[in-house]
Amino acid sequence: TWCGRVPVTIKGKVKKGDRIVISDIPGIACAFSGDRYPHIQETIGVALETSDDENIKKILVAIGAK
Repeated sequence: TWCGRVPVTIKGKVKKGDRIVISDIPGIACAFSGDRYPHIQETIGVALETSDDENIKKILVAIGAK
């Protein structure tokens, strides 16, 4: 269940619908890629925007409740 939309600081390319997870950089998220981050299990939310920008930026993410 999604309970809100929040801006999240993210690094790298992201497509709408991608799972958003924590990255190796404190305070920065990234789009999930099993080959890049196989140790990541916890999903923060789902991307509501697409960006081809590889740099750090903010995107809207749907956040879920546990």
